[in-house]
Amino acid sequence: MHRICQLTKKTSASSIAFDLIIASIRQQVRNTSTHSPNHHHHSKISDAFRLTMSRLASPAMVLTSAIPMNKSNTSTSNTVASSSHDIDPKQDLHGMTLSSVCSLSVYPKPYLEFNLHLPSYTSTALHKHQYLAIHLMPPTHHSAKICRVFAKGVKLNKRGTKWTSNPKTSASPKEKGDNNEQGTGMEDDDGEIFHEMTTPFTNLAEGRDYTFIKRHQEGIAIPVLAHAESIFICKTTHNFTIDDHEIWVVQVVDILTDSKLNKSGGLLYFNKGFHKIGESLSEE
Repeated sequence: MHRICQLTKKTSASSIAFDLIIASIRQQVRNTSTHSPNHHHHSKISDAFRLTMSRLASPAMVLTSAIPMNKSNTSTSNTVASSSHDIDPKQDLHGMTLSSVCSLSVYPKPYLEFNLHLPSYTSTALHKHQYLAIHLMPPTHHSAKICRVFAKGVKLNKRGTKWTSNPKTSASPKEKGDNNEQGTGMEDDDGEIFHEMTTPFTNLAEGRDYTFIKRHQEGIAIPVLAHAESIFICKTTHNFTIDDHEIWVVQVVDILTDSKLNKSGGLLYFNKGFHKIGESLSEE
């Protein structure tokens, strides 16, 4: 009995030690992967990586996040575009331009994945409301303008004032969108600045630039952009944080396509500008 008690005590002590180790590891992860501002040390490999990735063209797509349906005073059927007059675009609507969207799987269910920079109002909305729209934009001047709008917002520093790359001047910076999302090429060397952005819908007009799709069963409404070639309506399923970035996996639950538009290859982002697909290359 005495030996059993000793073994029990040893086992209990080992278990406690293991729990303490796990708790310590989790705390270290929290300290290094957090939504708070981080110091960005620009190493040679990081700078080389950034320049190398700028050689690669990426699809420019726009994400818009859902809002609660009680922000609206209209009643329509499920997944039907509608209008809402109770929504303040400066407070309620969020979105971002993404260059990291890619297909994760088709069967048994279709999934997309993307990443975004933290902190972000859009990330908060995705965690809270779970639904979103990802827009495949045609390669037009209007699409380029809209994508630029969703890649520009007002960055604020820790004191809540506009951030500028030159602290000796009061000039406003070249501003980023609700996204500071990796790979847009519209980034500023902002070091440890806290990225608090305004919404990109502020200067867009409902009815002209966007409408709402309501999902009554889920109690949410999703802003969808006009002139999109296709729109993926998605529900969040998984997300995890790496340093100051968040990776999302979303399930595609519906797809809206403008039948008047031909397959275009979408809008591309390359070398800090928007482009369209060129002619096909001979493989001979």
